Amino acid sequence: MPRTLKVYGDLLLLAYPRSNSASNVIYFTDYFDPAEMGFVSGFLKPGDCFVDCGANIGTYSLLAASVVGPSGRVISYEPVAMTAHRLRENVEINRLGSIIDVRQVAVGAARGLAPITSSGDVSNTLVLGAAGSAATEEVEVVPVVPRDLPCTPRLIKVDVEGFEMAALEGMSEILRLDSPPVILIELTPHLLRRAGTSATQVASHLVGRGFSMPVAGNGRARFVPVNFQTFDFEMRQANYLAIPPAHAEAAQGLLSEPGPGR
Repeated sequence: MPRTLKVYGDLLLLAYPRSNSASNVIYFTDYFDPAEMGFVSGFLKPGDCFVDCGANIGTYSLLAASVVGPSGRVISYEPVAMTAHRLRENVEINRLGSIIDVRQVAVGAARGLAPITSSGDVSNTLVLGAAGSAATEEVEVVPVVPRDLPCTPRLIKVDVEGFEMAALEGMSEILRLDSPPVILIELTPHLLRRAGTSATQVASHLVGRGFSMPVAGNGRARFVPVNFQTFDFEMRQANYLAIPPAHAEAAQGLLSEPGPGR
């Protein structure tokens, strides 16, 4: 049986055993990613649109919904059947069905089908293209394109276990908008290499389109600007913001000053 936890004010989260996301809330706080979640809650406004690629059980989707409110929208992509079921449970227990749209699909560069393998828990430990495992299921893959969204996103979270480049390629139309969204993206070097790319390539893809790339981590409560020419994106797993010029001013007040060597 799950535990019921209070999160983000008056919202509830069903925390099942063997869920890393739920464990983070239990053992830390509902803001277990302080820099990332602080940015989400500070940058989004009522009425905004948030897209959650790799939503898991919905911690970020619930947080975003608590900020954007009834006039806003959250589109949550989660391909694994059991995880998507628990995500829907968390939407339903909070009566957020009019705000959060759960889509049980994977995000990628183009439409298609792919095998996806999950671990025994419902954490984001997914491997596209790993057929033959007892824990493998075939899922639909879709690009994130404007015509499939009910609103223009202000912020997109991308946490797709090494397939971040494919996800970005699929949302190329969105990245070319006059005012593209800020991207909150996880880059895990060994998972990216397994998918045939690298953290540096993903960062170059975004920086080449005019985005800046501040980094979270090392115990800081805010993202820290980095020098793209000298920063080692292959050093460790980290979460980054990709900030387009259109949102630079709004995001600036939510960042820390760069430390030595950044």
